[in-house]
Amino acid sequence: MIAVLGTVLALTGCVAEAGDELDALSAEDAQGEVEGTGEAGQALEMSPLSAEQRTNITDSGARTMYTEATLQRGGDHAGQLYARTVTRNAVKLNGFTGGVFIVLRNDDGAVVGVSGLHTYGVDGKWVGTYVRDEIWIENFEPQVAAAATQLEIVQQRASTDRLPEIEERIQQFKRLGCQLVNVPRVCG
Repeated sequence: MIAVLGTVLALTGCVAEAGDELDALSAEDAQGEVEGTGEAGQALEMSPLSAEQRTNITDSGARTMYTEATLQRGGDHAGQLYARTVTRNAVKLNGFTGGVFIVLRNDDGAVVGVSGLHTYGVDGKWVGTYVRDEIWIENFEPQVAAAATQLEIVQQRASTDRLPEIEERIQQFKRLGCQLVNVPRVCG
């Protein structure tokens, strides 16, 4: 806050007064941690909320999710939740799908908002993509963001039935194969 005030004063030609203005700031103001109201009860900028969580999806710790998130509570971006989720699998052959959502709570611990569920699938370590690093953004009403004082990150297994997708791929391979070689019992 001191640096910003000093810069503003210097840019406006008030350099001679900068020392007086800076001396008038309290130690609390100088740390930039003050929240509250300004003149005529106008709310000052609310600081963002941040949280991070690392979760073992399995007891062995071979499947993990890590999410870091920041909720903007004031200003032009009030209500925007920015998050980064890393899903990792150390199991060699089997993949998994994990899901993450974020709960916004007030001072009393009451829920004031919940993000949607974001799911990310990873393959087995020997099979393909076993680490995913994803950025996601959600928007809340500014009043909801202003009421939030805590972010709770919830990460868990979020199984997805991939059988229909696998069956369709098998049928595609079968059709392609039958175009190349006609096997009566398979292509009939």
